[in-house]
Amino acid sequence: MEVLGNPLFVIDGSTIRGFELNTENEVMTLQVNNAAFLNGLTNDGVSTLYASDFSNKTIYKIDVSDLANPSHEIIVSNTVSTPNGIIFDGDNNRLIFVNWGNN
Repeated sequence: MEVLGNPLFVIDGSTIRGFELNTENEVMTLQVNNAAFLNGLTNDGVSTLYASDFSNKTIYKIDVSDLANPSHEIIVSNTVSTPNGIIFDGDNNRLIFVNWGNN
């Protein structure tokens, strides 16, 4: 079941929200527990979002297959450096993130 074809997902502090573009209605709200500063968001094109937490140096996996009951888990608990952008590389089934800093 493809759920990412229509909703627009956005970060709002430590909350991820989904909006139905045709109606402009909010269709999903997920408070990401213990998140400090979510700042990067990507998806696998099916039913999974990935979010980076700038301050906590973590990466979350968010299951949105059921918009009424989304769930999340930490999949990287310490990126060592500060993540500042993330993308899902479907061809290689991996996440790529860049870091904030001088280089």
